[in-house]
Amino acid sequence: MLYTRQQLAQKGFVDSHVAIKRYLYKFINHRKEISKLKWHEKDFFFEHLQILKNDKEQVTFDIYSIPEAKEYLLYKLTLIYANDNNAIDFNKKAFDYNGEIPKNKKKQHQQIFFRLLADWTEKLKEGKGQYLQIIKPLYEKKFKELQTLKTQKKIGSRTFVLRDIYMRATFYHVYYLVRKYFDGMKVKAESCKICGIDFYADIYSYAHILTRHYYPKMNCGIGGSMNGNIPVLDIFNMPLSILGLVKQYAKEKVITTDTEYLLFIVDNEKYILYSSSG
Repeated sequence: MLYTRQQLAQKGFVDSHVAIKRYLYKFINHRKEISKLKWHEKDFFFEHLQILKNDKEQVTFDIYSIPEAKEYLLYKLTLIYANDNNAIDFNKKAFDYNGEIPKNKKKQHQQIFFRLLADWTEKLKEGKGQYLQIIKPLYEKKFKELQTLKTQKKIGSRTFVLRDIYMRATFYHVYYLVRKYFDGMKVKAESCKICGIDFYADIYSYAHILTRHYYPKMNCGIGGSMNGNIPVLDIFNMPLSILGLVKQYAKEKVITTDTEYLLFIVDNEKYILYSSSG
């Protein structure tokens, strides 16, 4: 039995042992099936696999040596080594589930990260597929803005290189979240009818909001307004959160096909949500 995205989202580390046993059985006995899993399934599996220990309290699996985990690894390494200065820093003190990461492991992680980042960069520049054809233009716009900072000598060459690496890794983080959410859905959008109008929150909605409003370090000096922790929005469940906001708005004011944007006040902060058609 495989699990849907919604079912896995409801499972925590405590009550997920049954699901893990089933995926582990496939991993050991039907290895080829692991690469065919949906992204939310692989994320769930590798997130748990890395903390499994034997009766001697030794880590059972080295996920860094598992080819099927490559998508998860770039996501994980970005989270571990991103710092507060727009860089991926393998010299900083870093931690994982086993505590502080030793220097020899950091070196290994660095090599894996840049190998995977190179593969990701190639795919991003090609922009093929229903996810990347949307994410690529968002990245290119940000990259041009970063280049402008360098041209205007607001940042130096070394800073530009470090921020470029950070930006590509961040866009992978966006891609990972968006694909994990929509993978397995025939129509890559959440939808509902509000005020007689069909509303959709799709790949573009999710990726645009994340890249414009949720990465202050990446966006430093290159546009975008940064959102704090907005209680009504869940970045891991963004499409449904956005539609939920529209539903709330519709309880107070009628929305028509001429409505260009919605205004909200949450915890005394003002927000605007633009709509688009097509």
